[in-house]
Amino acid sequence: MVRIMVKAAAAGAAVVFAVLSVPPAAADGTDGGGAPDPLAAELGGDPAPEILEAVREGRPLVHPRVSDRFPSITADSVAGVLGEDTTTRVAVLPAVEADPDAVAEDMHEGRAEGAAVLYVWHDGGFRPHLAGRGDGAGPKGALATVGSWAAPGELLRSLAQLETVLRGDVISRAAESLADSPLHVPPCLRTDLGAARAEELADRFAAVPARVRVALLPSEAVEYESAVARRGSGNVAELVQGESDMPVIVYLVDPGGRVVSSAASGRVSNDRFGLRGDDLAGLANSVRDRDSADTTLTNLLRRLGGGDDGGSAAFDRAAEFLIYAAPFLALVGLVLVLPSRRAERD
Repeated sequence: MVRIMVKAAAAGAAVVFAVLSVPPAAADGTDGGGAPDPLAAELGGDPAPEILEAVREGRPLVHPRVSDRFPSITADSVAGVLGEDTTTRVAVLPAVEADPDAVAEDMHEGRAEGAAVLYVWHDGGFRPHLAGRGDGAGPKGALATVGSWAAPGELLRSLAQLETVLRGDVISRAAESLADSPLHVPPCLRTDLGAARAEELADRFAAVPARVRVALLPSEAVEYESAVARRGSGNVAELVQGESDMPVIVYLVDPGGRVVSSAASGRVSNDRFGLRGDDLAGLANSVRDRDSADTTLTNLLRRLGGGDDGGSAAFDRAAEFLIYAAPFLALVGLVLVLPSRRAERD
């Protein structure tokens, strides 16, 4: 019996040793055995001439090493994101010895319009570098909307978001979205709202008595669009509202997910004793929670009469009714009480 137990223990130890000795899979997709990452091997020399040969012909450049590693990232897939835009030059490269920012500047060639976007392999993903119009604030603001790193599976989405900003379409996209939905939250926005939660809040905004539209927009993209694209005049909410007769509230969200400011346009009234139009901007700011887009929108819903807690919403509406109705009720009271007092004295 003892001999059997010893053999069993030895076999178990061998299994444990075998399991522990297997190298873990590497996060970047290698076999974990130390095989070199083909994208981390730096391209020598200056890649700009090869890139320029492609982009001057209106084609994005995706290095063969990138496409071999990630078949979904090709010159055709990148061109599909750019669509008919011929002003944005794009290249996707492995790691490079040269300064990526300098390469992006070379790609841009100091043109009066358009931008150059260079994605370079870095730390298991791609880091974007941008050159374009302005003194550096414009490109910096545009990049802030997509972050400083994109996973391979997110590269095309990152480029699509950046392309929207570079074209100056953030505000117009919001206007188009709000024509069909009471709430617009761009997918590129970094907030504490998930997609399901945003959809839930959109349904609740659709049910509130006040006909108001709400948009969350990246602050850096709006600043870039205002400074570089120069889309119209007025505050951002007025630009989003455009010719629509529905009032609009816009909250600007910074790259860290903080709700940094608000703007409002138009007038709104949710019932006879409800919100006055000239209070809409103040109301939008009063419910703003700097640290949470979710809390900000939930607070706004409650004030508009469509909060999570029906009792709280009813209480808010009752309080608003009393505020506006108090003078009238006081006058009615005087009319009813004074004659009876006179009758008593007589």
